Amino acid sequence: MAKTPASTPSEPSGDSPLHAVISVFLVVHLFCVFVALSANWSSSQLQQRLLGVLRPYLQLLNFDPNLTPYHLTHATIDDVDHRLEILPAGRSVENDRDWTVLPEGGFRGAPSYKRLQRFAKTIAVLAEQENDDATAELARSTGAWAQHQRGVTPRQVRVRKHLLQTREAAFAGTATARDPNDASYFTTAYAANVLVDARGNVAVVKVSGRRDTALPTAERSEGAE
Repeated sequence: MAKTPASTPSEPSGDSPLHAVISVFLVVHLFCVFVALSANWSSSQLQQRLLGVLRPYLQLLNFDPNLTPYHLTHATIDDVDHRLEILPAGRSVENDRDWTVLPEGGFRGAPSYKRLQRFAKTIAVLAEQENDDATAELARSTGAWAQHQRGVTPRQVRVRKHLLQTREAAFAGTATARDPNDASYFTTAYAANVLVDARGNVAVVKVSGRRDTALPTAERSEGAE
C-alpha cells in the first residue's frame, strides 16, 4: 500500500503584521508632509480642509505651516527675518555686538520665537505705514519689559530686517557676501531711543536718518502727575 507523503510546513504567505503597520504609518506620515508643504502657498479649499484634519499631528511635530513657514525663497526683499534688538545703556549704537537680539537663545522653530518674530514684523509694517503712535507704543512696551522684567536699562530699541543670501552669493561670492551675518544683509526698519526717568517711567523717541523725530511716548506710573 502506497504511503501518503508527509506534509511539509507551509512558507509564510506574506509580511508580518508589524511590517504592514509600519508601512501604513510611513504612507500616512509622508502624505501629511506632502499636504503641509504643498498647502503652504496658494492652498486650495481641499488642502485647507485636509490641514484642518491633520493639524494636531502636524503641530505635534512642529510641522504646521502656520507656525513654521516652509517654502522656497528667491532672496527678495519679502524673504526676510525680522529681529527685535535692545541696546543696553552705556553701549555703542554703531557696534552690532553691543546689541541684544531677542530671544537670546532657544530653538528658532519654537512658538515663542515665532511670536516674537511676528511682533517685530508688526513694528516694521507699522513703521512703513508711518503709524508713529502704534510703533512708539510697541517700542515703549519693549523698553519697559527690559527695564522692569530683565533689569536692563535700555538705551535704544530697534527692529532690523535680515535679508537672505542669493545662491550666487552663498557659493560664489566674496567672503563678505558668503557671511549671512554681514552688515550688508541688514536694514533697520525702525529704531527709537529709550528714556527712563528716576521713577522708572519709560518713554521712547523715534530715530530717523537725520535726527530724532516725534514726541516721546511715555509710560506713567499710577499716581504720577
